[in-house]
Amino acid sequence: MLARHPPNIARNLDTGDSSKTSFHQGIRPSHFCPFSLFEAAQIRCHGRHKSANIRSPTQKVTKTISRFKDVARSGCIRGDGKLVVAGDDTGLIQVFDINSRAILRTLDSHKQPVHVTKFSSLNQTQVLSCSDEYHRQIVDVPSQSAISTFTDHTDYVRSGKYPLLIPI
Repeated sequence: MLARHPPNIARNLDTGDSSKTSFHQGIRPSHFCPFSLFEAAQIRCHGRHKSANIRSPTQKVTKTISRFKDVARSGCIRGDGKLVVAGDDTGLIQVFDINSRAILRTLDSHKQPVHVTKFSSLNQTQVLSCSDEYHRQIVDVPSQSAISTFTDHTDYVRSGKYPLLIPI
């Protein structure tokens, strides 16, 4: 919800004016740019080949990960703040160490762009991914295999939420 964003960022997202964020070397807010759970004054934005954390109200980039082959989407920081997962337009899902920015795992479970990646709050080794292939998957990161695939969609899946009450 935009009501939780600082007023200047919310106004820019509402109007589509990216002048306040265009100075971050091509990184612009994605269509959904949520606050980080462990630091309320930090938002994640994604751009071509990179993902960045921008601290508000200073709007300074705190960390940038630029190891993507295509447009990076839907970065999600794990509950303990140690890992970040993001999808890209090639269909790859990558898990990074947030401090060293090293790629820990690359999951190749999609052939179309991945628009949503989220860690499970119940099992921190599982990731939900939603893509343009009309389905959602829950992937086990250590084994790099799909645990569940939900194929009940008839169109692109561009948003998603991890099922909180279903431990898998």
